[in-house]
Amino acid sequence: MALLFFSRRIIAGTRSEIHSRIQNGYKKYYASGSETDHLDKDQVQNDEIKLVAAHVGSGYCRAALVSIKGELVKLAAMPYKVFHQGVFSEASSESIWNTLVKCIEKVTDQENLDKIRGIGFIAIPALVCLDANRNPLTASASRDPNINVIFHYDTRSSLEADKVNATHHALLKYFGERVLHGLEESKLMWLKNNLKEDCWDQVGHFFELTDFLTWKATGSFVRSSGTLIAQWTYEIAVNGNEGWNAQFMEKIGIPEMAEDNFRKIGSVVQRPGTPIADGLLEKVAKEMGLPEKLPVASGIPDGLAGCLGLIGCKVENIADDITNRMCIVFGTRAASHFVLSRDPYFVKGVNGPFRDSVFPNMWLNHAGQTTAESALEYIITAHPATPEMTKQIGHMSVYTYLNKILKIKAQKKKLSATSFLTKDIHVIPDFDGNKSPLSDPSIRGMISGLSLTTSLESLAYLYLATIQSLAYSTRHIMSGLAQQGHEIKCILIGGDLGQNSLFANLQKDVCQMPIVSPQEPRSKLIGAAILAAVASKTFPDFRHASREMCGMGQVVLPTTNADEISYHERKYQVFLKMYDHQLQYRKIMSGGLENSNCKI
Repeated sequence: MALLFFSRRIIAGTRSEIHSRIQNGYKKYYASGSETDHLDKDQVQNDEIKLVAAHVGSGYCRAALVSIKGELVKLAAMPYKVFHQGVFSEASSESIWNTLVKCIEKVTDQENLDKIRGIGFIAIPALVCLDANRNPLTASASRDPNINVIFHYDTRSSLEADKVNATHHALLKYFGERVLHGLEESKLMWLKNNLKEDCWDQVGHFFELTDFLTWKATGSFVRSSGTLIAQWTYEIAVNGNEGWNAQFMEKIGIPEMAEDNFRKIGSVVQRPGTPIADGLLEKVAKEMGLPEKLPVASGIPDGLAGCLGLIGCKVENIADDITNRMCIVFGTRAASHFVLSRDPYFVKGVNGPFRDSVFPNMWLNHAGQTTAESALEYIITAHPATPEMTKQIGHMSVYTYLNKILKIKAQKKKLSATSFLTKDIHVIPDFDGNKSPLSDPSIRGMISGLSLTTSLESLAYLYLATIQSLAYSTRHIMSGLAQQGHEIKCILIGGDLGQNSLFANLQKDVCQMPIVSPQEPRSKLIGAAILAAVASKTFPDFRHASREMCGMGQVVLPTTNADEISYHERKYQVFLKMYDHQLQYRKIMSGGLENSNCKI
C-alpha cells in the first residue's frame, strides 16, 4: 500500500483538454470561444416578462435571459484571460467588463425591451483596484496597470491572513474563528506591503468584483452588504450593530481604510436585491441593448446566488422549510455549502452567521470545500491511462465513460453496489487545503492504496474513491453544522457536478439524506435573475421570487441497504483517521527526526 500527499498542480494544456471532455454532455457554456443558445424558446414568448442575469466566473462571462418562471430563454458566454503564475491569479477588470457587456448584448438582441424588467449582476469573489480617477490600478507583481483584479483563490496573502488570525479579534468568530487568504483585507495588507508605491499610495477605490460591475452599470459607489459580509469584515452583528470596524483596520495595519468614513471600501451599503440609484446609465444601456434606467439590483457573490437559485426549489414530499435544506453550489474549482436559520449559529470552520445574505431577516452559514470538480480533474489528468482513454471516448463525457466502466466492473465482480470497488482505496480531497470544518490551509490531499497499475480500471477506481471522499467531506461539514443547532433534512445540489448521477447517488448514501437536483442546474444564473426580479418589483420579495423561479427538482432517496450503509460508515471512519494521521505526521516532522522512530 502506498500513501501519498498531494497539492494540486496540473499542466495547463492537458488540464484544459480533460476539463473540456469532462464537461461534454453538460449544458455548460464557458469552455472556449463564444456561443449564444436559445433555450425553451417555444415555451417563452417574446411578449412575456423577462430578466437579465449577468455572471462573471473564473475565466468566463455569461449572460442569460430568464423568464419569471425561472426558465433560461437565451444564454451567451465568452472567455476572458486569467493570468496564473505561482500563487498569483489575476485579471483585467476592463477585459471582464467588456466581455460581459458583449454577452448581455447577445442575449438582448431582437428582444422586446419593454418586457425586460431588470438586471442582476453576480461574480466570483475578487478584489478590484482603481485609482483616484477611477481607472485600473495595478494589483500585480508585474506592475502591469491593466492587471487590477485579484481572485479570492489567489494565495499571495496567506501570511497576511495568519497575521489577521494572530490578532484574535472578535470579528474572527464570523469566519469560523480563522480567516483564510480569501479575505479581502488580507489582500489589502499584501498590497500595502508589496506594492505600496505602485498601488497602495495611489488607490482611490477597492471594490468587490460584484460591486464593481454594478458601479460600471449605474455609476453608483454603493456596495452590497451581501458582498461585504461574505468576503470582507463588514459586520451585521447578532446584537444589531452594523458597519466597518476602524479598530480592526488599525490592528491589522491598514488604518487608511477607515479614513473619510471608509470611502475607499464603501461608505454607502445596501441590502442585496435593492435597486441601485437610477438604474442603467444611458451609455451602458446602449452598449448592452437595454433600456436606459433599467433597474439594477445590488448583487451578491456568485456562490450565494447559487444558493438563492436553489433554496426555493419545489419537490414533492420534501420539507418546504428552507432552514431544513442545505444547498451545495459547485463551481469550476470548489464547492460551497449553505444553510439558513432563523437564529444565528456560530460554527467552527464555517463562515457566518451572516444576516440578510440570501433572505432578509435570515442567518446564513457558509461552509466550503477548496477543491471539488478540480480534484476530480487533477486525479484524472495525472493518471497514466488518461491519454489513451481520451482517444477512445471521442466526444463522450469522461464522467459518463468512467461511470459505465465502474458499473461493468461491479457487475463482473458480483457486487451489489459500485461503492464496494474501493474497499482498499481512500482519499482526502483537500489538495488546496481544508476550508470546512477544519479551516486549515496547510492540509493536503492524501491517497491510500495506490499500486503500480496503470490500467483504465485503476483510474476508474481512483475516480470513484475521490468522489466518495467529496461525499465524506460533505458529511464532515454537516456534522459540525448539526452540532451547533442546524437541522438538515435534505441536500440541494446546483452546478454541473451535481448532474453526475454517480456523484449525486454517493452524496445521498453517504450523508443518508434525500438529494434534490433542480431541473435547471445553472442555479447561479437563476439567483442573479431573482435579484433582478426583486429590484424591479416583478415580485414583492425574495420568498415570492424564489418560489416562482427556482423551479422543480428531482429527488433521489438514500439507500436502505444495511451493508452499503455500514460500508460507508467504515470508509468515513478511515477518512477521519487520515486527517488525524496527517496532523500526527506534521507533529513528528516539526519536532525533528530525533522525535520519531525513523532511523537513517
